[in-house]
Amino acid sequence: MATRRSEPISPDATVPAAARFSWRKHVNRARTHFVAPRRLFAALDGRELLVSGRRWRVEVFSVRDLAGLRWIQLALKGKSRQTFALKLDAGAGVRRVVEAVTTQLSNPAQLGDMSNVA
Repeated sequence: MATRRSEPISPDATVPAAARFSWRKHVNRARTHFVAPRRLFAALDGRELLVSGRRWRVEVFSVRDLAGLRWIQLALKGKSRQTFALKLDAGAGVRRVVEAVTTQLSNPAQLGDMSNVA
């Protein structure tokens, strides 16, 4: 009877190689595109958005990373005023915030990443 040599098993051994590569690529991309909270605050505050023919000015109250999430409190000022708490992946940048806000303004029935707080 031949004996089999036991080889150490890595934690990734049960995960297909393509999935491991994809995950690592995602993690590395997140690290390289991480935007510091202060930088995001400065880039968003006072920015104007044009959504569905209406002009909105963004007023940012705070940007915080907590427990793997980024929380952004902001107001949108136009003909009316809307105040929101936005929940995104930690490190999310301006593009992701603008995408979430414009989606909400285009389709108010879909809250998704955003909660109306006022």
